Amino acid sequence: MINLKHFRIKNFLKLDFRWKLKRIGKHLGINLYPTLFELKGFKGLYNRLIMNLLFRSIANEKKKLIFEEIERITLKNSHEKKLLVSPPSSGSNYLRGVFSSYCELYYKIGNGIPKFNSLTNSFIFSFSPIKVDTVFHQLFNQKVKEPFREKFLTDDEFNKKMIIFSRYPFIQSDLFKFDFEKKVILIREPEDWIISRYTQFEKNRFYEEGKINKKLIIDELGRLNKFIVFWKNYIKEKKGNFLVVRFEEMIKDPNSCVLKVLNFFDYDVSNHKIIDRSIEINSKEFVLKDLGVNFTGTRFKDPNQKKKNYEKIKLFTEETMTNLNIKNNYKELINISKE
Repeated sequence: MINLKHFRIKNFLKLDFRWKLKRIGKHLGINLYPTLFELKGFKGLYNRLIMNLLFRSIANEKKKLIFEEIERITLKNSHEKKLLVSPPSSGSNYLRGVFSSYCELYYKIGNGIPKFNSLTNSFIFSFSPIKVDTVFHQLFNQKVKEPFREKFLTDDEFNKKMIIFSRYPFIQSDLFKFDFEKKVILIREPEDWIISRYTQFEKNRFYEEGKINKKLIIDELGRLNKFIVFWKNYIKEKKGNFLVVRFEEMIKDPNSCVLKVLNFFDYDVSNHKIIDRSIEINSKEFVLKDLGVNFTGTRFKDPNQKKKNYEKIKLFTEETMTNLNIKNNYKELINISKE
């Protein structure tokens, strides 16, 4: 029989599903929550039922936190909204890493060095100001507010630093309209870009042994051209406060380029040690040395394989780029930023 003398409904409701069952079972004198999860026979049916109920309770709580985070990042606040937009394979991993390292060091949250998970091909930071612009990525990556964030920075301070990352129109943006006060467009020279993409995906799609993967080249350059034309026209029509950053510029002079982007997004640039360290941590040399093992991710391509692919596909690539007029579109986008 349940002893109601010390029972408090508010405390009970705060418990997770597991402890609710244990608490009720204790009062009833039976084990409602299994002491050992056996999955065969009649006991197995009951245990599977408990597992399903436990999963649903955890999933519902996680869903609540994810929805709260989506609402939090999309609500209007008093700070200028910042957008970083880039095609894949254009250096956004590097730049986002720099921002994450900077915030870890600036707010003393971590040492700025990400942990690379080879099995998931992902760099994991203690904290990042970067948020993605699609519901799918928020749900799939289970993005929630960090439990102890208030110990390091307030919600207002986070909103001031938050950067929305987008690949539009490569990927549809469904959380934001593009009414951002500040926009950084990161772009890579088309010929260099397609060699990188070809090296990564040659054998993944439309591949035939001994032949150039022409379908891959046509499709990828078509998507890149669509990106370039969209943002070229968007800037011409909307004007506003924007910055176009070339991948090649970022590789050649990362300090100057990163400082320019930090300044543009109103980040504190007075502590050059933090900035220099953030750049160093996310450099190819540091990452590969820090790993201490063979890199199995997609961020860095084999330079020898890239050279071979360049020779193999350069004629067809040039023909495709001419048909798309992509070089002229790219030059127009770059030149707009100089006006």
